[in-house]
Amino acid sequence: MRRSSTLRGVSDRALTVLYDADCGFCRWSVAWILRHVPAGSIVPRTIQSPEGQALLEAAGVPPQDRLRAAHAHRAGDPPQALRSGGDVAPMVAPLLRGRKGRAAGLGARALPGPVRRLLYGQVATNRVAIGRLVSQRRRAEADALLAAAGDGPRRDG
Repeated sequence: MRRSSTLRGVSDRALTVLYDADCGFCRWSVAWILRHVPAGSIVPRTIQSPEGQALLEAAGVPPQDRLRAAHAHRAGDPPQALRSGGDVAPMVAPLLRGRKGRAAGLGARALPGPVRRLLYGQVATNRVAIGRLVSQRRRAEADALLAAAGDGPRRDG
């Protein structure tokens, strides 16, 4: 695998996944993905980070829409190739490994786009309530994994 010169061990075609730093469920979800993909294939960044804001601006995502969904962009693609919400799943799905990862990936690939976007919208709308199901211990584990992956300090939420 070719490596990027900027982040050690990260593929030059890595997928940057942008998520809301203030959302415990979002942090937990991205950490779950990191556990089920090959090392270096996903670069997690918060939407609120300078890198996240620059990528979203370059892609033309209005500021008021940036925190409504997760976003993903493959290194080397033009900014307009950024995908959001339910359209992130097909980008992540091929990378998922292990029994749980493969099952989730198969489900993500099998759903038609409109259904995937509808389901994502329901989860995003209810992420605070769903996030209450994630224990503080699991959130702390997720935050530690994200920090180890090079994504800055965590916020509560």
